[in-house]
Amino acid sequence: MDGGAAFDPNNPQTWYTVVWAGRYSGPAAQRAEGSGGHPGVDIRDRYGEMTGDLGVYAIADGTVIRRRSASGWGNFAAISHDNVVGIGTIYSIYAHLDGFDPSIANDQEGQIQITRGQRIGTMGSTGLDGPAARHLHFQIDRAWPETKNSPFFPSGYPVGDDSGLTPTQLQQAAANVMANTVNPMQFVETGSIGGQTGNARVSISQDCGPPGTAFVLQWTGFTPNSTLTSHLRKPDGTEYPTLQFNTDGQGGQRFTIGSSTLERGTYQHWAVDEPRAVEATS
Repeated sequence: MDGGAAFDPNNPQTWYTVVWAGRYSGPAAQRAEGSGGHPGVDIRDRYGEMTGDLGVYAIADGTVIRRRSASGWGNFAAISHDNVVGIGTIYSIYAHLDGFDPSIANDQEGQIQITRGQRIGTMGSTGLDGPAARHLHFQIDRAWPETKNSPFFPSGYPVGDDSGLTPTQLQQAAANVMANTVNPMQFVETGSIGGQTGNARVSISQDCGPPGTAFVLQWTGFTPNSTLTSHLRKPDGTEYPTLQFNTDGQGGQRFTIGSSTLERGTYQHWAVDEPRAVEATS
């Protein structure tokens, strides 16, 4: 990435780039991206110009599941990538495109196979109100249910400059992003979805009861005596309510979830501890 022209708080064409779970400040925050809940990265073109063809390319092999235009996103493509270590399937998103490449423009969504490095479209500024720098909004979502028509964006998004937001609002917005997306640049650079370090592990196992009626969540290797936030996503893409626990003196904890109507399928489980932002996924 190249920052291009110098940042000018009064010129929207110089407002990008912004990092994952980051925020704009000053006048830029009035575009509803001032809370620290930005779910992707904004990558501006090299010189901040509004002309010229700048291609956008797929980060990995996959299937184009969405290729459409939506309010706030403009022209966007979403690609599913299977068999990712630690999470199973992720969904890369490329938004504000000026247009789609002919190779993905005509076939039906869900039937378009794409390879790493294949051209998706051209960088643009579609879907934005008023003048804005041409840029790519690049995002990776953790889930994409069949009924989902546009990428994840935090609901109840606090709008305003930083001076109007409390520390709690800033933390909640960023936590919401981290629960529903992964750091896109870290994934591209390392192939990892998040900050797992040391011996932190999460696991799901069947309880001793009848099959299909309960399972156990277990955490080990996190920060001792810390606050642990655990997320569990169902096979249909929805989540159970977030769980918070205090880890024991060895950095572990366990919890049993029981239900007579557990859905069959693959569950995604990840947890983050508060002091070190250590994440582990199963």
